[in-house]
Amino acid sequence: MESVGDGVAPELLGARAFCYRPHQSYHVLRPEELIPVGDLPDERAVFLANTTTAFNGVLDATLHYGDVVVVFGQGVIGQLVGRLCKASGCTVMVVDPLEDRLQRSRAWGADVTLNPRTTADVALAVRDLTQKRGADVVFDVTVSPRALHEAVRTTAPDCEVVALSWYATPCTDLVLAGEFHHNRIRIRSSQVGRINPLLVNWSPRRRAEVVLGILHRFDVEGMITARFPLAQAAEAYGIVDRKEAPPLQAVFVYP
Repeated sequence: MESVGDGVAPELLGARAFCYRPHQSYHVLRPEELIPVGDLPDERAVFLANTTTAFNGVLDATLHYGDVVVVFGQGVIGQLVGRLCKASGCTVMVVDPLEDRLQRSRAWGADVTLNPRTTADVALAVRDLTQKRGADVVFDVTVSPRALHEAVRTTAPDCEVVALSWYATPCTDLVLAGEFHHNRIRIRSSQVGRINPLLVNWSPRRRAEVVLGILHRFDVEGMITARFPLAQAAEAYGIVDRKEAPPLQAVFVYP
């Protein structure tokens, strides 16, 4: 922080902090809008928002040590969800059509990687690997309604799908018959703006503290695959929007 107003703790001057704001050179913010990051390196701190979303999704799930978890989508948030579930003692299977992302998942310890382009039926493949049970918890982090449908098909009876995706298009590929109806599948929306109300001892401050600890332990900066000067923002967003081989995580570099 470059300057502070009257009544603000002077020790904040010069401190490094994260805020949920658009990309620009300066912001004027209230102290409560800031999350101090201490000595966390810049290229780890930029993952605070995505890590908070991933961790909030894991808090929304009903996880147990030894559960079989399937994560559809291995973008940044999907990678983080998988790693958090692995750290919680779960068997983790991940699904993504991009082979380089599956390779990254194998590097952090995913137990099974499935490519829907080469796997005829992901749901049946998971059942074949789980003595026909299916997954105890399935996360959908793909923004694809088709993937949400496959997530439902992959889930074991009386278990749940946690949807972290924002589905910007109509869910015409989602069929709420078959496996969804007969297997009594629960679909839970996970939205980072609120913490699971059943977790009465959790608060945004506690969540932020845990997320900072995760960022100190996880090698997240390895997910940065593109860096752009801020002046090239329009070009950067165009590249990120590519359907084939988009960067895993792009960051802006300020002068």
